[in-house]
Amino acid sequence: YMKIGRVIVPEYIPELYFYDDENLVFAVEDVSYLKISRFQLNKSETFPKMAQQAADYLARMHFYTSDYYLDTETFRKLQVRFMNSKMRKFFDDRTFISFDCGEGKDAEEIGFELNPEYAEETRKLILDPRVVLERHKLRDLYMRKAEALLHADFHTSNVFVSKEQLKAIDMEFTFFGPAAYDLGYLQANLLSQCASGVFRSFPSQQERIAFVSYILTTMQQIFTEYCRVFFECWNKDAKPIYQGVPGLQEYVQKQLLQDMIGFCANSHIFRCAADIGYPEYDDLADKDAIRNAKLLSLQMDHRMILRRTEYPDAQSWIVDMMALINEFLEKQ
Repeated sequence: YMKIGRVIVPEYIPELYFYDDENLVFAVEDVSYLKISRFQLNKSETFPKMAQQAADYLARMHFYTSDYYLDTETFRKLQVRFMNSKMRKFFDDRTFISFDCGEGKDAEEIGFELNPEYAEETRKLILDPRVVLERHKLRDLYMRKAEALLHADFHTSNVFVSKEQLKAIDMEFTFFGPAAYDLGYLQANLLSQCASGVFRSFPSQQERIAFVSYILTTMQQIFTEYCRVFFECWNKDAKPIYQGVPGLQEYVQKQLLQDMIGFCANSHIFRCAADIGYPEYDDLADKDAIRNAKLLSLQMDHRMILRRTEYPDAQSWIVDMMALINEFLEKQ
């Protein structure tokens, strides 16, 4: 993945100095001059170029490893080369249907133990039969749609940033899958930042509003910029069979949006429901703030996974999330 990435998006991939396939040893560029975006966002730091850079990285990687660009033989060979079935097993089941982990009643029903502080509310949301069905649909999509080479673990702990730069690390889960998965997985991490930001301590309410708005705007910009770059590459470099087909790009964009939102919600459910720690929530000031942030997160997940086919564009999705935040706060 790193070798391919250095060809397609060298500005976003650390330089690979040495790799021993037999002993699984490698040496890469030191990126410690950058900071892990997750922990900077937890401090309410903002990065004005992160949305554009993350979108540019994903869009180019996805397009130039897809059948839209590659000859079919090369595309098929890469699909086989990057099956990565051993590393993917965790995601194949646990991310979507959470089998074979945990103990006790919740583990039997759900697959993992719920946080006891809000287990009853959580159970109602994630055992909604409509949600269960949608998660199975998303798993089916994840398992069957091998359209591009994914990072597959593209979250904010694997994104090193400064105000000017972005570097992606940790590609051990890479495989050929649906492009929307990379987008949705990153969006899930940003959604955690949004929900925790609503209840995080800030010097003023104005600063809280500014940070939450920044996160929501970043989420919208990632999708918008991804599509801009992806279709720019398409118009310039796609194979002739994909050029000039009326409505095709619009169809691809619509599917990408609804699948991204679904993968975002699905990935986020486990982060909020399970009785395990995540820094976005654990760094909040008290238990009430953590509880409220996670319940807000789960309500957002519930709404997204059920409404994902109804949003005509990314802006309408973000507007709906803002409305839900306001609804939640009014009930407090």
